[in-house]
Amino acid sequence: MYIKKFLITFGTSSKVINMMSLFKAFLKKANFFETKVCITTQRNLMLNQALDFFEFVPDVDLDLMKFYQNHYSLTADIKSFLKEIKRDIVYLYSDIMTTMAPSIKSFHTRAMIYHVESGSRIFKKRLPYPEEINRSVIKCIAGYHFLTYNHLEAVLN
Repeated sequence: MYIKKFLITFGTSSKVINMMSLFKAFLKKANFFETKVCITTQRNLMLNQALDFFEFVPDVDLDLMKFYQNHYSLTADIKSFLKEIKRDIVYLYSDIMTTMAPSIKSFHTRAMIYHVESGSRIFKKRLPYPEEINRSVIKCIAGYHFLTYNHLEAVLN
């Protein structure tokens, strides 16, 4: 039997809280799913507190948030990691640069992208900057979108 390989990626404490139930559900079906968790680390202290609360150690910490980083350095860090741990499905949660970059790189490894949408949108390219563009890119790449609030369904249509 083929075991589906999943990657769950997020970077902030609130995302840990939201995604932990998904991860635990996959663990219960370990004979069907091989699941790895990757954190991108936007707010280190709060993220670590949430991970400690769940007594959880992620498989990988990309530690992507650095001073003066740009899109090029960010995607280079992600590319080698994704090639190394080939996944069938990648769950991404958020709309920031450290979510958009893995969505593109995962797409190029032929993984299916599942995007957990995290907030409301106003459809102005530079407001909030650069999240609105990141969201637009992820929307094009992702095969499935999961909403955190029911009222956002109209936004994705």
